[in-house]
Amino acid sequence: MNIWFRLQSYLIFWWRSSNQHGVHSPFVFRWVTQCLYAPKSTHWKTWMAWRKQLLSATHTFELTDFGAKSSRSESNFRTQSQLVRWAGTSPLKAQLLIQNAAYFQPKTVLELGTSLGLGTYAFHLGNPESQITTLEGDPAIQQHVATLFKQLHCENIVSQCIQFQDWLCEPNLSNSFDLIFFDGHHQGDAMLRYAKQLLRCTHEGTLWIWDDIYWSVSMKQAWDEVCTWPEVTVSVDTFHLGFLFFRTGQAKEHFVIRV
Repeated sequence: MNIWFRLQSYLIFWWRSSNQHGVHSPFVFRWVTQCLYAPKSTHWKTWMAWRKQLLSATHTFELTDFGAKSSRSESNFRTQSQLVRWAGTSPLKAQLLIQNAAYFQPKTVLELGTSLGLGTYAFHLGNPESQITTLEGDPAIQQHVATLFKQLHCENIVSQCIQFQDWLCEPNLSNSFDLIFFDGHHQGDAMLRYAKQLLRCTHEGTLWIWDDIYWSVSMKQAWDEVCTWPEVTVSVDTFHLGFLFFRTGQAKEHFVIRV
């Protein structure tokens, strides 16, 4: 992660961004006001309590890194609290994930990059009826988080230990998902490759959420390219997360929204 790039990008983002008053699309206006700007729910408090519990644990992992290296440590060993702080979904992002799951009520969710399951649990809290498939390439983390999901009684979550590219094969690509969360392998060329393949799993009502679009120059370039794809009709940059919609009949628009 390039700190200076993110700082410069945030200043530009703040200068260009607006709130709901800069949105003229009725669909996007309703989504911004009723979802992104919705008050915190009790689900978010439940999520925060679980995050606090994870932070207090002393478990240590030896990681197998398939994505972008952490800028904080060269060691492959991480404590659970380090993973929560450095790689886990932040409270603000969790709030947005919970609210989007509650607002759109997706029946099927695909998450690329489980880590300790903070994002996964946010989707579960937002819509416990959804069927969530979450992919994690690191065996140690995947085994641990699968146990955590059982403790939370999240029977709607299917956790798989597999590299993303290995999962993106014909049988899986025949499925469709209502929501796809890109939260792993923070390298722009890889993200574009996955995104192109996942278009086959995407329908008119699918929502794509991209994490860390300002992680690096390559991630931002990948995000900018995806926003231009003809399949994408609405793209929304909130700095923390990027949102992509595929609604037919919708005028192609791009929004930069503060949250």
